[in-house]
Amino acid sequence: MSEPAQQFSPAFRGYNREEVDERVSALTGHIATLQSHLESLQQAHQQAAQVGNEQRQLIADLQEQVAELGASGYSGLGLRVEKSLQVAEDHAQRLMAQADLDAEKLRRSSEEESRRVLTQAQQRADALLTSASEQAEIILTGARNDVATQSAEANAERERLLDEARREAELTRSSAERAALAERETAHRDAQAAIAAAEAQAERLTAESRAAANELRAQTEMQAEAFERQRAENEREAELERARLVQEGERARAEFEARRQREEAELEERYTEQQRTLEADIDAQRRALTTEVETLRGRIAQERAEHDTALQQERDAHDRRLHAELQAHTDRIAQERAEHEAGIARDREALDQELATRAAQADREREREDALAAEDRAAAAARLESQLAAQREDHDQVLAGETAAQRESLSQERDAHDAAIAAELAEHRDTIARERREHDTSIATERAEHDARLHEERAAHDAALDEERAAQEMRLADERHRQEVRLSDELAAHVSRLAQERDAHETSISRERAEHEAAIASERDAHDAAIASERSAHEARIAEELEAHRTAISSERDAHDTALAAELHEHRTRIESERAEHEMSIASARAELAEEQEAQRAALHTELVEERHAHDTRLAGEVAAHEERLGAELASHQDRVISEWDEHRARIAAERTAHEREMIEARESFARQQEREQQVHAARISDETTVHEERLAAQAREHEQRIADERAAESERLRIQRDEAAEALGLARETLELEMERERARLTDDLTREREEHDRAIAAEVAQHEADLRREREEHTAAIEREVAAKRAAVTEETDLLRADTVAELAEHRAAEEARLAELRERTEDAVRQMTERIERESAAFSTDTAEQREAFERDLAERQRVASETAQRELDATRTELAELKAQLESARAEYERLSSEATQDARNVRANAERQAAEIVMEAEQRAQTTFAAAEDRATKVLAAAEDRMAQLKVERGAVARYFESLGEVITNAQKMSTVAGRLVAQPVAEAVPRDLDETAQATVAPVPDAQAPNAPAPAEEPRETPGEAPRAPGQENR
Repeated sequence: MSEPAQQFSPAFRGYNREEVDERVSALTGHIATLQSHLESLQQAHQQAAQVGNEQRQLIADLQEQVAELGASGYSGLGLRVEKSLQVAEDHAQRLMAQADLDAEKLRRSSEEESRRVLTQAQQRADALLTSASEQAEIILTGARNDVATQSAEANAERERLLDEARREAELTRSSAERAALAERETAHRDAQAAIAAAEAQAERLTAESRAAANELRAQTEMQAEAFERQRAENEREAELERARLVQEGERARAEFEARRQREEAELEERYTEQQRTLEADIDAQRRALTTEVETLRGRIAQERAEHDTALQQERDAHDRRLHAELQAHTDRIAQERAEHEAGIARDREALDQELATRAAQADREREREDALAAEDRAAAAARLESQLAAQREDHDQVLAGETAAQRESLSQERDAHDAAIAAELAEHRDTIARERREHDTSIATERAEHDARLHEERAAHDAALDEERAAQEMRLADERHRQEVRLSDELAAHVSRLAQERDAHETSISRERAEHEAAIASERDAHDAAIASERSAHEARIAEELEAHRTAISSERDAHDTALAAELHEHRTRIESERAEHEMSIASARAELAEEQEAQRAALHTELVEERHAHDTRLAGEVAAHEERLGAELASHQDRVISEWDEHRARIAAERTAHEREMIEARESFARQQEREQQVHAARISDETTVHEERLAAQAREHEQRIADERAAESERLRIQRDEAAEALGLARETLELEMERERARLTDDLTREREEHDRAIAAEVAQHEADLRREREEHTAAIEREVAAKRAAVTEETDLLRADTVAELAEHRAAEEARLAELRERTEDAVRQMTERIERESAAFSTDTAEQREAFERDLAERQRVASETAQRELDATRTELAELKAQLESARAEYERLSSEATQDARNVRANAERQAAEIVMEAEQRAQTTFAAAEDRATKVLAAAEDRMAQLKVERGAVARYFESLGEVITNAQKMSTVAGRLVAQPVAEAVPRDLDETAQATVAPVPDAQAPNAPAPAEEPRETPGEAPRAPGQENR
């Protein structure tokens, strides 16, 4: 606003202060609203710029991700994975190009739209602010003038009405006094004759006092009138001074407004010219940069296409090589699996043969025990039928226990052997899986480090390119006038530098790649050799442990059999010694029986009890020691010892009753026992001989089967090596053909790229010419608009000056009319006052003369009084008539003044009403336009932001989809690497068991002619460089470099 809002002073008959303040507050609020709208538009522009920056950042991120993804090779992943990666890369490139185009279009449209909306809103807001300020100033000035005028008029009218009321009251009072005096003198003339002297004296005193009061009142009224005249004169002068100051202020404001508009127009012209020049320069630089970027992009696209073609061809060759290696690995794995299965079958057959042998041995032992039991039963049947039944039951239990113990022992040994083999196999598998995981982890880590290093080098290379491009842009900005001359040289230098950097980068990449592949190959060979050696050692250790286990089992079994035989022999020896001792004691007892039969019987009984007790104690200790030493395996032997002890006790008990019969039976039993033991020993030797022969036969069959399997495996290995050599020759031939095709495509792409660069240069020159023509047309249009604005400002300035002069002239004319009317009013009031004073003086003189002559002329008083009253009445009527005429003249003058004032006021009010109406229409139109402009700008900004947000959301969704797709592809790559690693490890597995020397010599003699049968240019399979599954093969061109 031009000036701060001020409060109006209250006055009679003016504008309502609250309405004026409300209107001014509304204008102030509207201006504040426009300013807030302008700020919101600026914020919308900033938000649009921020959205554009975010989109550019998103595009940069997508480009970096695509660059990262494009940096890694796809060779070695299989045809299906390669196709998937190719589709993903094409889709990512299309998404990146589409996102780049959409973001560029959206950024340009957003910038143009926000700039246009901001410019229109700024211009419209400035116009509305200027118009509102002018209208507010005009309204405030008119309000102040109207309030001042109405205040002056109200004060003058008040004073005039007070004067007229005072004069009318004075005349009425004088007339009433004179009438009352005449009536009193007429009515009381007879009564006053007696007191004429007193009345005359009183009349004189009254006249004197009235004269003094009239004189004092006249002086006071004259002084009051002089003061009022001076005050009115001062007010008129102040009003003239105020009007002059207002005129000067209006003129100064109009001149200042015109000067400000001219300066703004000049500044805007200079700013527009500079902005147009800068925009033209920026457009030219942008076109040049766009041309250069398109050129570089075309070259980069060509190089990328060549690189992709080379990668594709190398990937195809590598896939074929991998397919051949996979087939060879599959064949080797199948051959080794068959060999391993044959070994497992041989081991299973040997174990089955061993189990069959042991089962046969158990059957023979059972048959032998059955035969012994039959003999025992036949011998026992001759003695007692009851003893035969008991012995049969005991013998059956012993046989069942021994059979169950033997079977349980065999089952436990077999389960323990199977558990040991399963544990060792599981441990071996865990070791292989752990080593494979460690190897995969190390390869993945090395590959990640290699990819990160490549990415960092590529990022550094891109940063160097960006820095060089920025430096080149600065040089172009500084040396714009020399750009056409230096462009070809700088472009050639830049291209050569890029080629050198690219060659150096590719050389470093190829060198690092070769080193990395060599390191990986050496590590893989070392790892395979370590795995092979560990596997050989592990299998040898397993074989040694198995053999040791078998030896330990056989030795333990032999020791166990020996211990059993020794214990049995010891037990039998002890029984024989005890029996001999017992026989000797019986013989001695028989010799002394005749002499001391009763004493012998008692001694024999005591000795038998003691011996039985000692024998029981000794047998219990031996049984406990035997149970602690043998456990479950000696249960049958303990049962037999117990049965024999029971039998011995039974024999001892029987010997009490029939000693001779027992001795005979004991001798016969001993003879049968000896014979049976000899038979058992002969049968055991025969069984062991049979078992040993069966084992030797099984080992011979197993050895023959192993030799046959190893011979078949060696034949299969030779066939696989021949297939690998043939596949290597085919791959080398295809690689050479693909290299020739790639060189031919590179030449075609170079010609196409140079033609496109020439077309872009011509298009850039045409766009530059069109931009120059458009800039010149805009300059001419802006010059015409500035001239129109200058003319409009000049007309506005003249209108403001004329309005100020008109207001000043109206104020001077009104002041002159008011001065003339005041002068007429003063003359009329002076005449009336003089006439009133004369009348009052004459009345006072007449009253005084009448009072002085009343005493002398009492008789003539009534007549004279009547005559004087009539004369006074006539004079009073004449005075009233003259006063009425003067009042009529004053009323006519006042009516004329009121008419002139009302006409001037009406004209001013009409002018002000028209101005207010126009101002209201302008303000309303401005508000409507501002609202429309703001709504349109807000709507456009909302649409632009919504479109930008939708596109951002779409880009984010697409980016997430691409990220998820590449994550899934990463998992596929990882699985393929794991499969390739497992296949590579399985290839290097050695033969588990050694081949005899004569078979080795035969195999070497068979393998020796193979290299001569291969092609001369084909390398031996052992000399081929190994490649990790995650690494791409080196191209022939890189090896030459």
